[in-house]
Amino acid sequence: MYRFLRENSQFIAATLVAGYVGTSVTYKINKGDLLRENYEFLTKKNTYLGLSIKEEENAKKFLYRLNDYEKNYEFFRSNTLDFISFGFNKTRNGAQIGLPLSYFANSKSEICELIPENGFEHFLGQTISLENLNQKLTSEQIENFNNSLILSQDAKLFALAREVANTQNFFRSIIENIIEFSCLFIAYWFSYVFSRGYKFQYLQRKRLYVFSGLTALSIIFSSKLITKKILEESNDSKACQMGLDCCEGSIEFYDKELERNRLLRLVLPDGEKLIDSEGNIMKQSVHLPFTNYYFYMNNTGIKLTERRENCRKELIKMIQKLSDQFDAEQTKKFQESTESIEESTNNKELKIFKAIRLQLENLSRPK
Repeated sequence: MYRFLRENSQFIAATLVAGYVGTSVTYKINKGDLLRENYEFLTKKNTYLGLSIKEEENAKKFLYRLNDYEKNYEFFRSNTLDFISFGFNKTRNGAQIGLPLSYFANSKSEICELIPENGFEHFLGQTISLENLNQKLTSEQIENFNNSLILSQDAKLFALAREVANTQNFFRSIIENIIEFSCLFIAYWFSYVFSRGYKFQYLQRKRLYVFSGLTALSIIFSSKLITKKILEESNDSKACQMGLDCCEGSIEFYDKELERNRLLRLVLPDGEKLIDSEGNIMKQSVHLPFTNYYFYMNNTGIKLTERRENCRKELIKMIQKLSDQFDAEQTKKFQESTESIEESTNNKELKIFKAIRLQLENLSRPK
């Protein structure tokens, strides 16, 4: 066995690299089918609570604004506090968007009816149970928490627009896989050429392959953390550009999310380490691929307060743009009306001149 591993170490390394990349690409493109069951809303009888035809049609109304791939989305009811999305909408399998409780609840009474029995899951890798909410929050705080779950139509549109922008992001869905493949391929090729060129022994080759592989994995992991801030900013900007109603709803959406996080800071274990006093998330949970394990690290994304301010700037830009367009249209109409008035005035002067000339000609004729 030892001899077999020693003689075929390079073949085994290449197989592992190819297997990892192939599995990763398949997993990420089709991960909606793999992970959706973990986020689906389950009733007390442990059955999936789906969407009614009316609810699904209301969710799809927003997609009619899009020119392409509007049929490549599938909606489901999620047991999370925030909207979630999987997949890439330009592939055959399409994308899936999870609609949380805040999308369906329009009043406090509906919140009590729709809130999941097992609580909300997957918030910073933890489950928020109703028992913890009732024990650690006062009646006034619970009322504020319920109010933070009630969103206006504009805020719901912005949340949907953000997930649509996320599933349309080519970098997140495709380029990440290319980076993974390139890093692992370069690491393997470098180790192979370097070990052959310097005629390394077995242990030396083994150390080189391990070192190159760990370096490649660290680069892959770092690139995902670095690009998170860029992707969040891009998704917010694209979502705001999908309409003035989306842009206006973004302010309310982040205001209520910050309010909700400030209350969850009192409920979660070590909540003061996970969420700051303003409601910004300071830590992020990193899930290990193909496992249910996760660990915490400092949040590398944009603070929620900054995302709200960025959306406010987008709203100001959009209002200014619409104002400029309105002024341009009014100016054009004014110019057209002025030209028509001048043209009508010139026509009147021409008629008067012709009448005077005709009278002079008649007087000059001999009788």
